[in-house]
Amino acid sequence: MTVTEREMTVTITDDGNLKLPQEALDALGTRQVQLRLTEGQMIVRPRTMYLHEIENVEERMQAFDQFIAGIARETGVKWPVDYDIRDDIYD
Repeated sequence: MTVTEREMTVTITDDGNLKLPQEALDALGTRQVQLRLTEGQMIVRPRTMYLHEIENVEERMQAFDQFIAGIARETGVKWPVDYDIRDDIYD
């Protein structure tokens, strides 16, 4: 599913509740989201699914590769191209 960029105005109530329009919820595809606050900006993204929640094998493999790449970016580790974490787990 491809979601085009949209801009909409939402209101945060005095008690801190944020109500998103149905259009925004439909575009997110979920009601569980991650919220990031950075320098006065609020970024709302769908919650990252855990690997065991992804039913499609190809999508799960792709998510695993992204997970490993993310670890490498965060830690600065350079993983060998043929590295398989399962080898370390089961040794």
